[in-house]
Amino acid sequence: MASDENKRFVVLRVLNMPGVMERIASIFARRAINIDTITVGMVNGKTSEISLTFSLPQEKFENIVKVLEKNPCVFEVKIGSLEYDVIREAFVAVLKDCDTSVSDYIRVRYRARTTLLSGSRLLVELLADPRVVDDFKEEFKDRVESFSRSGVMIHTLNRFRK
Repeated sequence: MASDENKRFVVLRVLNMPGVMERIASIFARRAINIDTITVGMVNGKTSEISLTFSLPQEKFENIVKVLEKNPCVFEVKIGSLEYDVIREAFVAVLKDCDTSVSDYIRVRYRARTTLLSGSRLLVELLADPRVVDDFKEEFKDRVESFSRSGVMIHTLNRFRK
């Protein structure tokens, strides 16, 4: 994964109709930009919001924003910031070789929900900043038996581009 300085968070308010996701994804594909996460939610019957995360240097990021703004299916572009906006990712993992002390530590340190399973396994449910999820994965990399990460949920604080 690229450095944090190149991590980008964008929320698009788009027309809610078939083919819009393909049009947005093709903008990235044509420029060989990998989309790290996509989360879509319907706002009302006519519009949806697409939250995207990807890595891109600043000079190329400005270009992709301009291309998105010109797309007739895009009503507005919001740029998210780890410093100023609410950005969360859902993460669920099963850890091995855990006891109540590990469970307590995770609940306090990460504010996660934990459930002890059979065979000294621990179910962890975490809703946090993506950097915290990365920290958790790194700290417990030797114990992770399985995991699942959601797309990133972004609530931008009124910085619209279009």
